[in-house]
Amino acid sequence: SSGINAESPTEQTLHKKRKMDPIAMAVVSCTLLKDRSVLYITTLGCLVYYRRRGIASKLLVFVLDLAQREHVTSVELHVQTCNEAALAFYRYHGFKVTATVPRYYKYLKDADAFQLQKLPPFLDTHVELRDETSRDETLRDVVSRNETT
Repeated sequence: SSGINAESPTEQTLHKKRKMDPIAMAVVSCTLLKDRSVLYITTLGCLVYYRRRGIASKLLVFVLDLAQREHVTSVELHVQTCNEAALAFYRYHGFKVTATVPRYYKYLKDADAFQLQKLPPFLDTHVELRDETSRDETLRDVVSRNETT
C-alpha cells in the first residue's frame, strides 16, 4: 500500500466534521397542558438515515411513560393528513384520529391536520416491537385498513 488517502480534500473535511460535530438523530418535544390535563406532543421526528430502527418508538414510549407518571387524561398531537407514515406510526402505537382540522398548518401546501389522541392506560396497551418485519407488516395492515374505510 502506498499510504495515499484516496479521499478528496472535501471528503476528508466532511469525514472529520462528522466525527467532531454531534448531531441529533431524533427529537421529541412535548408540553403539559395543565388546564386540560393533556400531554401534547409538539414534535417527534427522526432523521431519514436513522428511521426504521425503533428510535422514534423509544422516544414515544418515553413520552407515554411521562404521561402515565403525570396522571394526564390523554396524550395528543397533530399530524398532516398527507403524512401516511406518521399516521400509521401513531395508530400502531394506539392513537386514534379524533378530528380533522382544516388549514391547521398555515404555511404548508398540505395544511390540513388530523388530531390524534391516546387515552390511558398509556403503556399497558403499547405494542412492543419484536422485529422490523412484524412492524412492517403491521404498518401495511394499518394503511390498507385505512384505505378501505
